[in-house]
Amino acid sequence: MSESGTAKPDNRTRVRLIYVALGLAMAGVFLFYFRKQINLKPFYNWIDGLSAPLLMLALIVLPAIGCPVTFVYPVVGGRFGPFIGMGMVAVATSLHLLFSFWIVKTVFRVRLEKWISKKNYKIPQIPPGEEKPVTLLVALIPGPPYTLKNLLMPMAGAPFKTYFFIFWPIHVIHAFLGLEAGHLGRDLSAGKIIFLITYVVVLSVLCGYVVRRIKARRKSAADEVSLQLKS
Repeated sequence: MSESGTAKPDNRTRVRLIYVALGLAMAGVFLFYFRKQINLKPFYNWIDGLSAPLLMLALIVLPAIGCPVTFVYPVVGGRFGPFIGMGMVAVATSLHLLFSFWIVKTVFRVRLEKWISKKNYKIPQIPPGEEKPVTLLVALIPGPPYTLKNLLMPMAGAPFKTYFFIFWPIHVIHAFLGLEAGHLGRDLSAGKIIFLITYVVVLSVLCGYVVRRIKARRKSAADEVSLQLKS
C-alpha cells in the first residue's frame, strides 16, 4: 500500500481524536457549570432499589446477547461504585468470553456469520504467526461493538488463551470509564469530572499509541484487519 493510501485513514483518525477531545471538553464544561442544577436523584433512587443478584445477572446476560455495555456499566457503577463494579465486570467479562468462544464452535456459527455480514463487518483473516498482534489490534480498535468483538476473534481462529488473556484485561480496563461515569452523578465535583476526562484522554492516547506500534511492526496484517473491521 502506498503512502498516499495510508494518509487518509491516519487523517481520519486524527480528526476523530480532535472531535472526541472537543466533545469531552464541552461535556466537562457543561457538567462543571450545571452540576448543581442536574438532578439525578430519581435515577439513583431507582438503581438503589435494584436487587444486587438481579443486577449481576443482567450484567452477565445482557452484553452476551448484544445489549451495549454503555447502557449496563453506568447502572452497575452507580449502584456499586467503580471498584466493586470492576470486580463484577471482571467476572462477567470472563463468562462473556467463554460463551462467545463456545458459541462460534457450535451450529450457531452460520447464523452468526450472517449476522456479522448484516452489520457490514468481515471476519478478520489472521496471517500465520500473527495471532497475538492481530487479537490485540482488534481489542483496541474502536468501532465494533463489545459483543461483536468477542465473536470476531474466535471466528477468525484465534487460540483461546491468546483471545482470552488479551481481551479480558482490555475489556475490564475500558469498563472503568462507564462504571465511573455512572458513579459520578452521586457527586458531580470538579475533581471527579477532571479525573474522568483525564482518564478518557490518557486511555485513548495509550490505545492509539499501541495500535500505531502494531501497525508499524506488522503493517500488512494490521492494514488488512483495519480494512476488514471498517468495511
